Amino acid sequence: MRSKKTTWQVAFLVTYALSVGGIILHAQAPVEAGRRDQSLPEGEGKELILGTCAQCHSLAPVVLQRKSAAGWEHTVRDMVSRGAQIHSREIEPIVSYLAQHFGPQALPLATSSEKQAAPYAVVAKSEQSAVAALPEGLAKTLILRSCTECHGLDRITDNRKIEAGWQASVKDMIRLGAKLTPEDVPVVVTYLVEHFGPARSPVNVASSTPERTSTDPSQLLPDGEGKGLVLATCVQCHNLRYVVELRKDAAGWRHTVQDMVSRGAQLTAAETKLMTDYLARYLSKKTE
Repeated sequence: MRSKKTTWQVAFLVTYALSVGGIILHAQAPVEAGRRDQSLPEGEGKELILGTCAQCHSLAPVVLQRKSAAGWEHTVRDMVSRGAQIHSREIEPIVSYLAQHFGPQALPLATSSEKQAAPYAVVAKSEQSAVAALPEGLAKTLILRSCTECHGLDRITDNRKIEAGWQASVKDMIRLGAKLTPEDVPVVVTYLVEHFGPARSPVNVASSTPERTSTDPSQLLPDGEGKGLVLATCVQCHNLRYVVELRKDAAGWRHTVQDMVSRGAQLTAAETKLMTDYLARYLSKKTE
């Protein structure tokens, strides 16, 4: 009798836990979906993009680009090759949607008319400012086309590096899939050194020393509780060199880690806190 009662109690607790979990997920999902929903125009293909592209990265790489149908198809198929869960029959509506709303004929990223720019006010203001702040030239086009497919422009504009540093970063990005030809590399590196070199400002100059660009990034992470989580988690999407070159306060790292989790990083609440504490302690703005 006791065995049956115990079994019933366990079943009740499991059912209750699942029900509560479902309620929580149901309550959270509309908020997240609503937040991301506002970042794309309505149309067939929107939901597919929210269900696939937004699982790995923000929507900024989508709304910031202007490509032909062939260009978007290449991008979508590249996503599939990297693991995006897109069925073959879903490729066509996604490509059609992207070509319609983010093709060469779409409004420019920055316009003088607030009314004209309204449909693309979905791009974060900080990202719009970053685009506008990039000096004009061939390299800017290459950067917007290649670098923003995986990350925001702040990774560029917030850093100051010498030539060796930018050379290493560009090579890392190519290894991770950035579409740059050998001829593009010197053009981009020269542009980055000219406009985001150490002479521009003292911001993050320490990260541009030859030692930091030639050493294995994992060796640059100080030993401490949380290092293992950084090594196991951050490298799933980007090179560790990007992590060790950043300097943020505790609030900044907390925002970064939470953003990682929202994009799919598999971290529990306890692990999130541990990683945040580690980064804030060893890679804070006060670190030399």
